[in-house]
Amino acid sequence: MADDAITLLERPISPQSDLERIYVDTIVRQGIFPAGHFSIALPRNWLAEPAGENAVPGPDNPVVMLVRFTPDAPDIYGAEIGAKVIVVAAFLPRVINGSDWLRTWLTAQGHDVHALEELPTAYGLMGEALTTDPATGRLHRMMTVKDGDLMYLIDGSVDHRGRPDWPHFQEIPLMALIRFQLLDPSDEPYAEPMADLEMTASEARASFSLPVSWLEVAPGDTIPDGDVRQMILPHGDTVAGTLVAMLGAKYDRAQDFEDNLTAKLTNQGMSFEAPQQILSATNAGTFMEAFFRRGTSQGTAVTLLCLRAVTASGPLSLCLLGPAADADFEKWAVNRRVFEIAMETLSITPT
Repeated sequence: MADDAITLLERPISPQSDLERIYVDTIVRQGIFPAGHFSIALPRNWLAEPAGENAVPGPDNPVVMLVRFTPDAPDIYGAEIGAKVIVVAAFLPRVINGSDWLRTWLTAQGHDVHALEELPTAYGLMGEALTTDPATGRLHRMMTVKDGDLMYLIDGSVDHRGRPDWPHFQEIPLMALIRFQLLDPSDEPYAEPMADLEMTASEARASFSLPVSWLEVAPGDTIPDGDVRQMILPHGDTVAGTLVAMLGAKYDRAQDFEDNLTAKLTNQGMSFEAPQQILSATNAGTFMEAFFRRGTSQGTAVTLLCLRAVTASGPLSLCLLGPAADADFEKWAVNRRVFEIAMETLSITPT
């Protein structure tokens, strides 16, 4: 990420009276597939150039530029700084946070990132970024919006003319972002079909959701009076992620399950740093702590995410092992989201 004083503009700079005079909420239906219809705030008299209703993102066409907006004439507001707004739609084959998808997109585009924030939503963490493109000299302000297996990117940009830190350059993109709204969202929170994994111990039942792309395999261990389940995410001839869940009896400790698993992985040639806490919370009578450990496996950087959940009926340990972000960012991002979904949907009840 670029280290400079260029920061995200938090709110429009122009007076409200000017904003009402300059901008209009535009409904976009023509030339876009039905699920992609949206409304957006743009300066008056801007021209829309849609890609056409047949431009639909999918497995064979994962990224589609839906529409491009520009001033309709040289004297229209925004033309003097070369302003434009584009809306992109991308197909998601796996669950992923919008912020991580945006990081991948920006890397592929070769942008210098000056700011990137994660925005919590019911659909995961969305991303909002401020970047410059060294190839074009343009300043970009962009944001992701997710709906089911589609990720929408709203990207407003201007010719910054050597002044990317001037806040006024962000106002047109910012108005587009904050007023963007899908007209008929599916309200489906996940990019993949989900299934509940159910576990039973002597005094507790547990369940949590995972994508159906994760397959169950025989666990390497058993627990007296408890239950152990192991899931993997196949990726060609390799495994992109391995999840081990252990539900114990009242006298067990979630940390002991985690320590035993870490010891077994160490005996297999892996090494791990000390755990770092990333979450501590209580939800519906369940105390949860989440940790991550950096590690290596045969010279490759890995990450071990672990959840310790404690209830009056018994503890649960859930650990997910996969590549580290700097080893394989996309696999790391998918595993990160899967771990979050498991935590968000976890339920532990007495038998």
